[in-house]
Amino acid sequence: MSAVTSNRMHLYKNTGRGPALRDALRKRCAEKIREKRMNQFDSRRDLECVVRETVNNEMKSDFSDFDQDALLELYETITKALIEEQFEDIQKIEEERLAADVEEFLNPPVYCPSCMRSPLTVDQQSATCKKCHFHHDFNNNSPPPTQSELRRLLSEGFLTHEATECGTQPRAVQHNGRLGLYCDDCGFETVII
Repeated sequence: MSAVTSNRMHLYKNTGRGPALRDALRKRCAEKIREKRMNQFDSRRDLECVVRETVNNEMKSDFSDFDQDALLELYETITKALIEEQFEDIQKIEEERLAADVEEFLNPPVYCPSCMRSPLTVDQQSATCKKCHFHHDFNNNSPPPTQSELRRLLSEGFLTHEATECGTQPRAVQHNGRLGLYCDDCGFETVII
């Protein structure tokens, strides 16, 4: 076993708990999906009730001279068209939500190394936290890191500090245009960018 691997063995505290966690997550996801399906079903039922009520009211007032069969056919046509329209709207919203979920999965946010609560806004020039004072301008001499590169670099820095078994969270520091992590407790220091 290499030194790097052996230094990180303590990070894998949940050995053997994976299947139980997976089953619990699967159960929660199934419940959420079932709940969403019921909400969609209820909204379709509500739509049909609105159409039925409107058609009944109109039949009593304006369309009293129409044939009942013609009104029934009109009711079915309107109901079908409105339900299809709402289904298309729901499908479009679900596709947009799925696209956003896939984008977030493929490119998850980088959390602020200072407050650890808010995602950073990362662009070509800088990384900025929306909730705290953290702001870092990237060096113009080298290409700026992508969001995924910055997330990976910060993660490696925090994991390296965690391997020291220090219980204190390191803080983000900037020195001469470089971003790093420094721990006041154990003296750990590393340059991120």
